[in-house]
Amino acid sequence: MKWSSLFRKFFSRVRTALERQLKMGNWKPLVSGDSNGVCLLAGSEKVTKQRAESLFDFTKWLSCFMFFSCYPSAPYERKIMAMDLILIMLNIWPVVPDLSDNKDGSCPETTLYPYSKSFTKPDSTLLLVGSIVDSWDRLRVDAFRVLLHFPTPLPGICSPDLVRKVVILAKKLVCSPRVRESDAGALMMRLVFRKD
Repeated sequence: MKWSSLFRKFFSRVRTALERQLKMGNWKPLVSGDSNGVCLLAGSEKVTKQRAESLFDFTKWLSCFMFFSCYPSAPYERKIMAMDLILIMLNIWPVVPDLSDNKDGSCPETTLYPYSKSFTKPDSTLLLVGSIVDSWDRLRVDAFRVLLHFPTPLPGICSPDLVRKVVILAKKLVCSPRVRESDAGALMMRLVFRKD
C-alpha cells in the first residue's frame, strides 16, 4: 500500500534526523520528563534542539496513540490501521533497545526509544494476545507479528502457570471446528513456542 511505504519513509527519516542531532550533541532526549537531559544552547542550536524535542515528543505520542487504538472493542478499520503502523514503527525502532553499541552493556539515558514505558507491560502484552483471538484474519496475524517484536519471555506470560494457561486455551481453540478459532489457537501456540 502507498501509505505504508510513506510511513516507513517518514519513521526512517525521523530516526535518522534524531540520531544525527544526538550524535552531533545538539540534543538529548528527555527521560521521563527529567530536565537533566537538556543542554543549554543559544541561537540556531536552540531552535534545532526544540525541533528535535518536538519531533521526538510527536513520535512518542503517535506510538501511544496507535497502541491505544487497539482496544478490544475498537472498529476494524481503526485497529488494522493502528496495527499496521505499529508494525512499521517496530521495524524502524525495536521495542527491545539494542545494547550492542554500549561497551558496558548498560542502557544509556540518551537512547532513542519512542515508546511509552507501558508499551511492553504485562497488560499491554495481554491486550495483544487477546487480539490474536480476533475475528479478522489480518488483525490476528498483525497482533502475532507485533508480539514477536516484544522481549522474550513475553511480559505477563513469563511464569510456568501463565504459560500453561495460554497453552490450554490455545489447545481448546485449535480443536475448534471454526476456522478462525483454530487459526487463533495455532497462532497462540506458535507465539508460546517462539517466545517462551
